[in-house]
Parts: sequence; C-alpha cells; structure tokens
Amino acid sequence: MKKAKSLLIFSAIFFLIIFLIILSQVLSYGYIKKVDYSINEKITKFQTSNLIESAKILGALTDTIPIIIFVIIIILLLYFKYDRVYSKLFVIFFLMNSLSFNIIKNLLEISRPLNILIMEKGFAYPSGHSTTAFFLFGFLLYLSNKYFKDNLRKILIIVFSILPIIIGFSRIYLNAHWFSDVLGGAILGLFWLSVFIYTRISVKK
Repeated sequence: MKKAKSLLIFSAIFFLIIFLIILSQVLSYGYIKKVDYSINEKITKFQTSNLIESAKILGALTDTIPIIIFVIIIILLLYFKYDRVYSKLFVIFFLMNSLSFNIIKNLLEISRPLNILIMEKGFAYPSGHSTTAFFLFGFLLYLSNKYFKDNLRKILIIVFSILPIIIGFSRIYLNAHWFSDVLGGAILGLFWLSVFIYTRISVKK
C-alpha cells in the first residue's frame, strides 16, 4: 500500500511538472509551437472525407452530453455494485478535472487552428476532450485491472488504453486543436487520475 501511494504521489508531481513545462512552452511560443504548426500542416495531407466524418462522429460521441450520460452510468455501477467510496470520489474528481481545463482555457484564451474542420466554441489549451478521455478511460482501465479477470480484463485494458489516444488524435486530425493542446490535456487528465486514485486508497471504507 505504501509503495502504491508513493508511486501515485510521484506520478501526480511528475504529471504536474510536465503540464507546467508544456504550458510555459505554449505561452512563450517555444519549440512545442513549432511542432504544433508542423503537425497541423502535415496532417492535412492525410485527411480524407471518410476519416474526417469518422473523427467527427467520435468527437460527437465524446462531447459533453454523451460523456455526462456515460459518467452517470459509471457512478451508478460503482455505487450499487463495486465501491461506494469510489463512486462518491469519482463525482468530485470528475468535476475537478472538468473545472480545471475550463478555467485554464478561459484564463489563457489560446486560439484554435484557423483551418479547423468543425464548429467549436471556446479556446484551445488544453483540449477538454483529451483531458476528459485520459482521466475517464484511465480510471476505467484501472478498474478493469482491479475487478475483472482473464480475457475480458485483457480486452478492456486494450480498449481503454487505445481510446484516449484515438480521441486525442482525432482532435488534431480535425484541426480542432494543436498537438500541444492534446498533450497538455492528456497530462492534466493523468494528473487528476493519480490524485484521485491516491485519495481513494488513502480513505478507509
């Protein structure tokens, strides 16, 4: 238990430092912005109508209302079948995760790419889709490893490992976000996930 808690503390500190480094690079127009522009330019060469439509569907399925419905289902399953403490903490940390990226977005007011292929409101950094995906599916990956066994466990771990990466990539593919937005969002989501799991194993049932 102590080893797990130490690892989670280290992870949270590590993710926070990385997030701040990315943020400083974005604000100072450092090297990462050159990477942003390069990826944004090159990704257009690989855009096809079918893949664009697929990315749009994925974006719609992981937008606010579908995610809220999905989160409510997770909360109910946790509360009535698995772990009531987890269900209560999940509500708190999901809200903290969501509030954090919204507050940062509105404080920084960083613009999205000009060649965006979809209608989006709000600012770019960090990507809300990525922050939510890495927090939410990272948690489901953790639960899959904890509560399931054998082939189902392996399948769920693979699915929940790949999904946030695909979601993050789709935001770049649609020119809805810069690479740094997605990377920063992923790191922020993993930070909150580390703090969340640490809090749960520190709280007695």
